[in-house]
Amino acid sequence: MADVRAFRALRYDESVAGSLSDLICPPYDVITPEERARLLRRSPHAFVAVELPDDDAGYRAAADLLALWRASGALRADATPSLYVHEHEFTLGGTRLTRRGIFAALRLHAPEENVVLPHERTFPKAKADRLELLRATRANTSPVFALVDAGRAVNALARAATPVAAARTGDDAHRLGAVMEPDAIRSFVAALRSLRIYIADGHHRYETALTYATERGA
Repeated sequence: MADVRAFRALRYDESVAGSLSDLICPPYDVITPEERARLLRRSPHAFVAVELPDDDAGYRAAADLLALWRASGALRADATPSLYVHEHEFTLGGTRLTRRGIFAALRLHAPEENVVLPHERTFPKAKADRLELLRATRANTSPVFALVDAGRAVNALARAATPVAAARTGDDAHRLGAVMEPDAIRSFVAALRSLRIYIADGHHRYETALTYATERGA
C-alpha cells in the first residue's frame, strides 16, 4: 500500500530571507492577480514568484530564482532526511481549531493501483502549467494535500518533532517540526504500509508528477 519516506526539505533560512510570514503563499490555483501582487510586495524572496511565475518571465525565471536563493543561502536543504509535522491553527465558526498534517515523500501510484485515490476530474491546461514548472524547477513547489486514516501514527510523530519554523497568515498560525529520529520515522512508515491515500486537493499536481516520472524513466 502507501510507501512514504523521509526527505531533505528545501527550506527558507530566515536570517537571510526574512520572516517566514512574509514569504509563504497559498497554492497556485487560489491566488488571484491582486493577491499575487500583494504577496510579491512583502519580500523579494516571496515564494509566490516561484509557485505562480509571471506569464512574461515564464517558468525558467522561477527555476532561476530557486537557484539564486539557494546560492545566496536564502533557501537551504536540510542536512538530514526528515518527516515534517505541520500544525495549522485557525478559527472556524468562532472556535479555535488545529489541523495537523505530515510532509513526506510519497511513492507515486497510478489510480488503477488503488493505493492513491483521486475523486476529481482534471483539466489539460492546469496540468500543462504544473508540468512546465516541474520540468524547469525539478522541485515540488507545493504539496499534494491528502487524507489517511492514521491519527495515532500522526500524533506519535508529532510528539517526536523538533520545532524548526513558525509563521502567521492573518489570524492563522503555522508551526513546523522536523522528525529526524530513525525509530520514529520507521514507525510512521510502517503504520502507513497497510493504508490507502485519498487525495483531497492537488489532483493536477499528482497527475503531473506521474507524467514527469514517466518522462524521467522513473
